[in-house]
Amino acid sequence: MSSDRALGPSAAYPSDAARALLTAYLEEKADAALPASAGRLTELLWPGKAVAKFTLCLRGFGERPLAVVSNSLELDVAPPAIESLDPKTREAFVARLLDQFDRDAWAAEQAHDTAVRIGKDLLPRLIAAAEDQRRPGFSRMWLATALADIRDPSAAEALVRLLADRSQGVRRVAAYHGPKQADAGLDEAIIRSAAGSSDGGLVALALLGFLVFRGTAPEAIVKAGLDSDEPRARAAATEALATRRNHLTVERLAALLKDKDERVRRTAAAVLGRMDARAPNVIGALVAALDLPGESARQEIAKVLCGMTGQERPYDPRADEAARRETINAWKAWWAAEKRNPG
Repeated sequence: MSSDRALGPSAAYPSDAARALLTAYLEEKADAALPASAGRLTELLWPGKAVAKFTLCLRGFGERPLAVVSNSLELDVAPPAIESLDPKTREAFVARLLDQFDRDAWAAEQAHDTAVRIGKDLLPRLIAAAEDQRRPGFSRMWLATALADIRDPSAAEALVRLLADRSQGVRRVAAYHGPKQADAGLDEAIIRSAAGSSDGGLVALALLGFLVFRGTAPEAIVKAGLDSDEPRARAAATEALATRRNHLTVERLAALLKDKDERVRRTAAAVLGRMDARAPNVIGALVAALDLPGESARQEIAKVLCGMTGQERPYDPRADEAARRETINAWKAWWAAEKRNPG
């Protein structure tokens, strides 16, 4: 094979053929037959992340050819403009993409990314797939996430239906990702779902969804979270109160310092610290909460007290029991003295 024989820049070869081709080139075998290409590179690579190595063959003047092999390169393969594909090719592409959602959770996440990049043209098929109870749970959850990430009224309407799905995972995904749509009807459906749900996980995720994607949570969901038997729902609701600094909110947070769950008490203390709510009732509630079990909560409470009062009495959960109790007693003695001599 002649070393100056041109190869199409987008031709791709299976590894065994590529090795034979490269060997013939480097050995300057003029009679070597050019193997058949496996296809065009842009057709063989599926949309998403790919890792590849490229070999560049160079011929110096009067020297034998030289092969330069790249390090591994990460490629971001863009999806096709499916509206420009002929019907048969488009159907084959969409079918393969939907199959990718069903393969496993990692493949479903990659399929989600591709679907979102394509956007609204895929919505009818994504909606039908998300509502198909025969598909694997992880597949339907990633399909629901894709619907939330493609802003469109039809996607919002589908998410409303998915809030009543028989799959707990699908309902939770719709509640968490639904606020991305900023659709009034979907917002109302999420609020109704959370307020009337006995699923503390859904309540917590609905709260987090509004906080993460909208910056604040509706009062009805906050109330549902605070009233929930699920500690993580109460903790999420406690975090939601951080966006509403007023007298009533501070009182609610101070009351949460008595919660039976350590995570809720820790979150309430942290939020009060960020608010710098130094009212006497707050200081008293923080000191009293040090008597409740839970080392991470005690550490956070002492940290907040130090910040509010200027005292240096951090709580070290790694210290021995006597030292930990001494820190708690020191805070209680300090507060008792403050109450006797206010101001």
